[in-house]
Amino acid sequence: MGISSHFIPAIAVTSWVILILLLLTLTATLHLEIYFILVLVGVLIIVEMTESPYSRPQYLNYTKLVVAGIVILFGLILANKMLGMLRL
Repeated sequence: MGISSHFIPAIAVTSWVILILLLLTLTATLHLEIYFILVLVGVLIIVEMTESPYSRPQYLNYTKLVVAGIVILFGLILANKMLGMLRL
């Protein structure tokens, strides 16, 4: 049996996250900011590649919620860094 087409984006995101984690571990640069930026970029690319202009599968609605959550988390990390830089 083959893999259903709606599982492919989930497999791609999971593979991307694991690959990033392995690369950051191997290079000894485990920074939360870099990790979330790379995850955000990967998720956005995968969402854009799977989105069709003619139909919208139900799982893409949930994927957009995940992307929104990642963007909010990235914004919080960025705001924390900016506040840290302003305090010097």
